[in-house]
Amino acid sequence: MDEDPLKATADEAKAEGDAAFKAGDFDGAVKHYTEAIEAVPNEVLYSNRSGAYAKLSNYKNALLDANKCIDLKPAWAKGHSRRGAAYQGLRSFRAALSAYEEGLKIDPTNEHMLTELKRMQEILDKQMNGASAGGGGGPPPAAPVAAPSKMHGMLSLNVLVFGLFYVLPFFPSRAIQSYRFSIGFFMALLANSLLATWRPKGIMASVKDPAFLRSQEVQALLLCLMMLVSPPMPFALMPFGATALVNVCNCYRPIIEKLPNMVSSRAQFLTTEEGANMAQAFGAVSEVIVAVACPLVVAANGLRSAVLAFFYFQYVARRYNSSFWTKQAVTALTEKLNGIFHHRYCPAPVGMLFDRLKGVVAMLADKVQQ
Repeated sequence: MDEDPLKATADEAKAEGDAAFKAGDFDGAVKHYTEAIEAVPNEVLYSNRSGAYAKLSNYKNALLDANKCIDLKPAWAKGHSRRGAAYQGLRSFRAALSAYEEGLKIDPTNEHMLTELKRMQEILDKQMNGASAGGGGGPPPAAPVAAPSKMHGMLSLNVLVFGLFYVLPFFPSRAIQSYRFSIGFFMALLANSLLATWRPKGIMASVKDPAFLRSQEVQALLLCLMMLVSPPMPFALMPFGATALVNVCNCYRPIIEKLPNMVSSRAQFLTTEEGANMAQAFGAVSEVIVAVACPLVVAANGLRSAVLAFFYFQYVARRYNSSFWTKQAVTALTEKLNGIFHHRYCPAPVGMLFDRLKGVVAMLADKVQQ
């Protein structure tokens, strides 16, 4: 009996993917594993592609493939190990720990997962100790998933639609208007959340409450007002879009479930606690990128952007104290820059200049936080 041509194609592509992986060609490995999956998908191929994505630091796709691997074969420890590695890359250490615990239920003597489980416990212990010492708090156990709401859904959908009109060249002449419409709908979303939280206390009592003025929603509203009257900032809509996307996925879940699997599976992932946490992490990274890019925006647009840049820096500095994900994003960026400016090929004076600049930024952030 002749061999199944699809299986032969899958086996050949898998062998090429394995060879590329061993050679360090992870892009090639992803390509070949994808060809094999398209021919005859199975848990091993998804596991291998997850590993290749992780090597490329594409942890989102690594997680999606690990989840698919587990769906196909829940009792295989390798899939849980891949999931743990993806969560580690996403800096969701609590979720990584849970993944390794699930894997060890299947293979209790797996040395790799035992080692990584211990490392996750040490990281979480340090973060909790930091929280006890006033270090800004450890990771949240899970991001709350927004309850379905027609108003939240409608406002969030408009944030996304007008944000896309600004980013993509659908109507270039209306790009600035789309940018402002997206911000305006996000302000309405923030106001709606504030009303739901503070309305029982009464408007006047809420305005006089220091906790109300320090709330993230009020701070974000003030930032949005500044953005409306200032020139557009690159990536500034990304944090808003991350929040709006989670709301849309939750509010329109019945519609999303009817979409093609490639879209619906990713959208449904955002309705889970892990997915919501990932969206928060992405939003925090975007906020930090915008803050870092502020000097360049001022240089390009002049003093018109200086006030917004300063206000945005204050916003992120305050978020650093209140948001675990913002603190993680700042820490990750600082570690990355330290590695660049203190590399052996980087001139020592440049490294010293970077350290001074970092000290000035830290001093300004401390003054804002006081």
